[in-house]
Amino acid sequence: MNLSKYVFLIFFVFMGFIPYSLAIDTKQLEISALEQQANNGDGDADSQFELGFRYYQGKDIPQDYNKAIEYFSKAANQGDMYAQYSLGMMYYNGNGVSQNYRKAIEWLMKSANQGFIEAQYNLGVVYSQGQESIRDYKKAIEWYTKAATLGSSDALFNLGMMYLDGQNIPQDKNKAKEYFKQACLNKFLRACKAYEKLND
Repeated sequence: MNLSKYVFLIFFVFMGFIPYSLAIDTKQLEISALEQQANNGDGDADSQFELGFRYYQGKDIPQDYNKAIEYFSKAANQGDMYAQYSLGMMYYNGNGVSQNYRKAIEWLMKSANQGFIEAQYNLGVVYSQGQESIRDYKKAIEWYTKAATLGSSDALFNLGMMYLDGQNIPQDKNKAKEYFKQACLNKFLRACKAYEKLND
C-alpha cells in the first residue's frame, strides 16, 4: 500500500468509517508484525509467546499446535515464564506433542521457580493426581502450599482435601478446615461447603 492510500485509510478510520474498497485485514497485519518481531535475530520473547498463544487458541489464525510449540519453545528458552508454563501444559496434555510427563515437569518447574502461581498449582496437580510413576505427595503439598501462599483458591482447596482424606499424609481435619476457610474467604464455593460440613 502506498503512503497516500495509507494516510487516506487512517483518516477514514478516525472518522469512523472505511470504504469497502480500501478495507484491509488488520488482524493479518498484526500477525505479520508479531512474526517479524518474533523471528528477528534472537526474537522478541513477548511476541514469540503471543504467537504461540494465538496458534494454540486459533485466535485470528488457524489453530496449529506445532506452531504453538515452536513459538512457546523459543520464548521459553529465553526465560519467559508464561511460555514455559504453556509448554509444560502442552507436554502434560499431549497437545501437538507426544505426552511427556518429565518434560512437562521440567518446564512447569522453570515457570514455578519464577513465581508463576498457575505453574505452582499445576505442579501440585501433577504430583498429586498425575501418572503413578511421577506421583509424589510431599512435592504436591510443597507446590500447593507455594501457590496457596500467593492466593490460589484451588491450591487451598486441594490442600484441604488432601488433609481431610489423609491422602498419603496423616489425616488432619483441623488443617483441612483452615485451608477450606481460607479458600472460602476467597469465595470458592466448594471450599465453603466443605468448611460448613466440617463444622456440622
